[in-house]
Amino acid sequence: MSKGLYILAGLAALALAVGHVVGGGQLVVDPLMAANDLAPEAVWLSYFTWHVGTIIMVMMGLAYLFAAVRIGNRSLVVFSSLMALGFAGLGLSLAIYGNSVLWATPAPYAFGPIGILGFLGALLDRRSPIEGRA
Repeated sequence: MSKGLYILAGLAALALAVGHVVGGGQLVVDPLMAANDLAPEAVWLSYFTWHVGTIIMVMMGLAYLFAAVRIGNRSLVVFSSLMALGFAGLGLSLAIYGNSVLWATPAPYAFGPIGILGFLGALLDRRSPIEGRA
């Protein structure tokens, strides 16, 4: 059961990364790079941050898939799930308290299910002893 949940979380994170690159490129990057009213530092730091997000999503997906095929990596799943739920909380908070325009993007929705799938998998993982024990 845990292996299947890890695979679902991993594939969801990788699908999110693909959607981020394809959809985010058109929705965020193209207008950002065409903006003439922003300081170059703001443009390029935002562009850098967008790429960091891509890397994080890919690595999170790979971490879940690695844990699915390699026994004893529950801590990697917990770490990835904490990151996903942190991003979910950030997306929800910014949509609620920052600007409601975020509700029209995946930001408030996308990471929560990934983190929940990962945590459920970690809770149900009976494939290995508790990590850190000899």
